[in-house]
Amino acid sequence: MNNQKSVDQWRRLHDGGYFKNHRHTRGWPVPKTLNGEIFTKFGKLQRDDDVLDIGCGYGRFMYAAADHVRLIVGVDIHDAPLNKAREILQTKLNARVVLTDGLSLPFDDGSFSVVYSRSVMQHIPRSLVRVYINEAHRVLKIGGRLCMQFPDARTLPKRPNDINVNGTAEQSTAWTPDELLSIASDVALKIDIYASPPHSLYLLGVAI
Repeated sequence: MNNQKSVDQWRRLHDGGYFKNHRHTRGWPVPKTLNGEIFTKFGKLQRDDDVLDIGCGYGRFMYAAADHVRLIVGVDIHDAPLNKAREILQTKLNARVVLTDGLSLPFDDGSFSVVYSRSVMQHIPRSLVRVYINEAHRVLKIGGRLCMQFPDARTLPKRPNDINVNGTAEQSTAWTPDELLSIASDVALKIDIYASPPHSLYLLGVAI
């Protein structure tokens, strides 16, 4: 599946009620703190940080992070989750969300000190993951931090890469540490891989 087809597929999922009916939307409360977030291990958010959340969904991470940073911006490819995010984040005056084309980040070079993404990269083609790593590097300031979560192929049970949701395939691809290191090898980032039990890998990077 090419990059544009993947974006179109996800928009069709949302048009069909994917976001509205997803168990995470119904069952996951909006966290009040960052307890348990990888940033508690990677490096705590700072008051002067400008943060980008790629694939922000309905703003769960943004809500918790907003009280710790100067600015937090979330991007997603469909209005359904973003409208919910606007509702949830209405009291967070330093938070805003932006609709994107799903293929690039609509921000100037060096706009952010932190780029974060969780439960997103497994749902897009590997070629588009490479695009997002490059785009994340582009919008990071020198010394800025990248934190992207991926499923760990070493510990996840074997499963198909496509999950059928109301007749539309939801892509779900796991990665190994070597695959992540390889795909990020040509970007000017100081890279590390952090394994977070039971089934997550985090690609951590500092822009150089």
